[in-house]
Formats: sequence, C-alpha cells, structure tokens
Amino acid sequence: EALRDIAVNWLHYHSWEGGVNQTVQVYTRRGDYMRYHNNSDGWQLVYDDMLVSKRRHESTVVEFDNPVIIEVNSTQSFYIHAENSLLFDQGTSEGTLYSRNSELKLYYGRAKLGLFRDWFQQPYALYG
Repeated sequence: EALRDIAVNWLHYHSWEGGVNQTVQVYTRRGDYMRYHNNSDGWQLVYDDMLVSKRRHESTVVEFDNPVIIEVNSTQSFYIHAENSLLFDQGTSEGTLYSRNSELKLYYGRAKLGLFRDWFQQPYALYG
C-alpha cells in the first residue's frame, strides 16, 4: 500500500543458492492478488530476463525498464518467479503488515512452487 505516490524501479531478492544463472520474471497488477493467483489474467509482465543470483545472504537486484507507478492509498501486487528457489520470511497471517517505511507498507502474501500454481499454505514475504 502506497503512503504517497511512488515509482518502483527495482526490487531485490535472496536466492537459496548463489551463482546460478536463472530466468527471473516479475509480474504486477493493481489491487489485491487473491482472486488472480492461479492464472495470468490481469497481470502485467514488467521483467523477464536472465540473472546470476547472488549468494544466499546477498541481494540480487531486478531493475525494471519502466517504473511501476503506485498512487497514494493504492495497493499493487507483485509476483516474482525464478527458476531457483527464493528465500522468504514466514508469517503467521496472510495480509498482515510485514514492514513499512515513509513511502509504503508491505504485507505478507503467499509463496508458490510454480508459475501461477501450487500455493504454499503458510503466509510468506519475500526475504530481502
């Protein structure tokens, strides 16, 4: 949730295994992801390229060609898919606050085993 108008130009993640060349895809959509988590309808692909993942506790940065604009008081969902496992922080309740700063609030969502399929049952937030 944006606390002011913001432009998201990049994100970073941590991989389970470093030094791996992998395809990374990032999708986004305005609003909540819940009714759209099992298919690609309404998701916009904002990144699709090969990256070499950093070591486990080092960030791998994904830079977008065009920023994702989030207007104040709006919610934007992101879906990150990588061939190599990503690291997550496990939460206790989906939709609860994970982190915040002066620009935005991040909430616990879900992790998946594959692209638009196979949800884990516990809520997770992308580690990093």
